[in-house]
This record gives sequence, C-alpha cells and structure tokens, in this order.
Amino acid sequence: MNKLLLNSLLGISLLFSGCAGFQETGLNKPPFIAPTPLSSKLNTIPELDGEPIYVGVNSFKDLTGARKQSDNYASFSAAVTQGGEAWLIESLLESNGWFKVLERGQLDTVMRERALVQQTREDFTDDDDTGLKPLLFAGLLIHGGIISYDTNEVSGGIGAAYLGIGAHEQHRKDVVTVSLRFVSTLTSEILLSSTVSKTIYSTSVGSDMFKFVNQALDPLEFEIGFAKNELVSVATRAAIDLAIVDLIEKGERKKMWKFKPTPINKKTTPKKQENEKTKEKPVANSKRDKSLLSKIKR
Repeated sequence: MNKLLLNSLLGISLLFSGCAGFQETGLNKPPFIAPTPLSSKLNTIPELDGEPIYVGVNSFKDLTGARKQSDNYASFSAAVTQGGEAWLIESLLESNGWFKVLERGQLDTVMRERALVQQTREDFTDDDDTGLKPLLFAGLLIHGGIISYDTNEVSGGIGAAYLGIGAHEQHRKDVVTVSLRFVSTLTSEILLSSTVSKTIYSTSVGSDMFKFVNQALDPLEFEIGFAKNELVSVATRAAIDLAIVDLIEKGERKKMWKFKPTPINKKTTPKKQENEKTKEKPVANSKRDKSLLSKIKR
C-alpha cells in the first residue's frame, strides 16, 4: 500500500511539473511584432546623398527544393520559407530611407483594380478625370532567392555514464545561403550582386539514470533533456538583411551612389576658446620681444 501511494505521489508530481513547464513555453503569450534580425544595422546605414532609389521587387523564391528531414516518414514540407519576398520588401523599407519599393510580384492585380476604377468612374460620373496617377517605374529591379540549404554540415556529441547514471550533449550545424542582385531597368545590366551564408545551430543536452531498487528487483529509470534549435526563418531573414547592407556598401565603393556627409559642428567649446587664447599670448610676447631686440640692435 505504501509503495502504491509513493508511486502515485511521484506520478502526480511529475505530471504537475510537466504542465508547469508546458505553460512556461509561451503558449499563452499574446502575438508580437517580429522585427528584422539586423534592424539596428539597417537603421544605422549612412543616409543616401540624393533622392531615394525606386526598386521593383518581383519574387524571392526557394531555389533549393530541400525538404524537412524526418527519420520515420517522407516529408513534403519545404525546409525553408516559400514567401521570402515579404521579408525582402520589409528589409528594403527598413533601410534608413534608401529605397522606394514598388510592387511587381502582384502587378496584375493592381492593373485590374486600376482598370475597374477607370471604367466605373467613366460610366457613372460626368467628370473625365478618373483621379488615377501614373504608375511609378523602377530604376532598379532586385532579383534573387534562397540558393542553398545544407544540412548536417557539422554534427557530433559527447556523453558518459557510470553505474547507470549518465549525461550527453549533441549538436548540429546547417547552413542557408541567399543571393541578391540589382539589375538596371534601362539596360538589363547586372550592376551588383551579393551572396550571404548564415549558419543554423541546433544543440541538445540531457541526463538519464537507470537503477534497480528494492533489493535489485524493481527497475527505476529517469531521463531529462533540453534542446535549442535556431529558427531557419530567422537565419534566412538575417541573411537577407546582410545582403542588402552589402549591396549598398558595394554600390558606394563603385561610386554608383554616395553617402550623405556627416555634419561638422563648427561651434567651439569654451575650453577650445581658452586654449586658443593661451596659444595667442606667446605669439604676442614673441612679437614684443622681437621689437625690443630690434631697438637694442639699433
């Protein structure tokens, strides 16, 4: 009876601890706005010296065809995102005012809506002015995609056990690679290109125990572990951000555009003024000494 009561209490305690751990994983937390991983780097890019660059974004596709790995069944889910153009557009908009982003991926829906507005106003109003402004054209088109996703580039682990008590650690590294390029609308020339790779780390640690209790008649087994996987989506988004920063810096080095010069504060501080006065005094003394020497020579 005591043994049954002890097992029941142990099972209830483990159940409550598992429920508490499950609630602490953030399941009940409200949604949050996910900023770009390199938002601070994008916002601190030196400003463009001139008007913003009009860029057209067509698509940003997964060109790898990689599927999620599974040991038990064949998975048809893609290993990387299939909607990378949304992140690309947001990163361009966050680039410290460098770009004016134009819709090109869903341009047909924009054209149909404009045609609907024009036809409706011409049929049901007496005013010939439809109010539609001309579409903006992009001086540059940005193309690219996810070109590589390598899994298990590095994998391994370590573990040890003694008298049925052991611990282990495992790790794995994957790599995702994205590519972006700027294409001139007027000449179709590829002006700039950038390829960025981002590592994705996955680690797990655990401990286990296996013992025989009650005069080596009853087995006792205990296991605990924790795993941390870097999100593929966050790694892909960080690679896109860095590729945009790299394109901007390459264009500045090739003198396609230039950074706005930082303003220089011309106001002198009181300490500088005092230093200037002290520097002027020896000059005045030296002039006086020279005049005295000239009189002596005379």
